[in-house]
Amino acid sequence: MTLGPGVAEEAIYPSRLGALLADGFTEVVAAGVAGWNTVEEERFLAANFPRLDPDLVVLLYVINDSDPIEPWRRAAQPPESRWAAFHRGLVLHSRLFEWAAFTATRLRGIDWHGLRVMHDWSEERRAAGPLFAPTEPGWLKSRAALGRILALVRAHGARLAIFLYNLEDWPAASTARERLEEFGRETGVPVFDTLPFFAGPSPATLVNVPFVDPHPNAQGHALLATGIARTLRADGLLPPSPRDVGIP
Repeated sequence: MTLGPGVAEEAIYPSRLGALLADGFTEVVAAGVAGWNTVEEERFLAANFPRLDPDLVVLLYVINDSDPIEPWRRAAQPPESRWAAFHRGLVLHSRLFEWAAFTATRLRGIDWHGLRVMHDWSEERRAAGPLFAPTEPGWLKSRAALGRILALVRAHGARLAIFLYNLEDWPAASTARERLEEFGRETGVPVFDTLPFFAGPSPATLVNVPFVDPHPNAQGHALLATGIARTLRADGLLPPSPRDVGIP
């Protein structure tokens, strides 16, 4: 989502958010990688928090963030080696390489074996219970990762805000919102539903290709960035600039 498949880098919501919040002191860093779940996001933050040193972590939660690392992704991962470490380094530090890896995967054509594996995996998930049920294994792992992210953020004196990506109130979105709001009440983390950000236009006009590629297009990213900026300001979540605290 944050990576912005099919959208120019300057048009993805982190870039737009940086422009909307530009005051000479605020910097927005896009740290999203295609396909990551909450556990992988937590691992990235744990490894890079001191280097990034953020005042505020904005976590855009998508309803598939509770998915485990899918079996076809595990099978596709290279074995541990120097090349694997080099590959991870390129994905983490080169947006061009990340885009090329994503595009290459999309151009390989239909992976029938992968589709069978995905079907079997989907059946296993269905047997585990409804998505975002309080005891659903995927949600429990995602919630635990959110707890570790929060502990990390607070240990560094920063703040965490969670936004649920919700373009058209998908069936699982309301349940995901309930779980996230429960987490917010228990921990004091602000949680926001982005559904009102997209009010007005037809959802089909805000994605790359309806049903085929439901990632938001440039207009969708623009509305998301505007809504996040407005919410951060309204709720006083933006860190004060030196001007605000009287530092010349």
